[in-house]
Amino acid sequence: MISSFEKFEEHELKAQEDHEKAAKHESGKRRGGTIKNWQLHHLTLPGGDENQKLFAEYNPTAMLDPGPLMFSGTVVDDPARRWKPGNHMRSSYIVSIDREKGIIETQNTVYKVIDEGDDVLPDLGNGILGVFY
Repeated sequence: MISSFEKFEEHELKAQEDHEKAAKHESGKRRGGTIKNWQLHHLTLPGGDENQKLFAEYNPTAMLDPGPLMFSGTVVDDPARRWKPGNHMRSSYIVSIDREKGIIETQNTVYKVIDEGDDVLPDLGNGILGVFY
């Protein structure tokens, strides 16, 4: 006979599995949800070409324009449950941007971005690195 507690545990485990499945993009990366009022931040690496090469060596998938890029914005939804709707977020380094499809892929996550972005908030450059959540 299954106890009420065991049924509850079974239900919670199934809910967690469903959540994890929903939070994964077909690329295998975490699905970051939908972000609005987003802004690209162009980072500048100190030390010139040598640091640029070191950065590229340690972050081979990061997009360089000419330095690394991050983005920030306002969360609409987040299936990974890291942020609540209305929270501001900052990404890891960007790997690719598909403006036509409204997709930004970072080293860890794939986000859906809505609106045009880039014109709501200023490019904080390296200043974005000082923003903690």
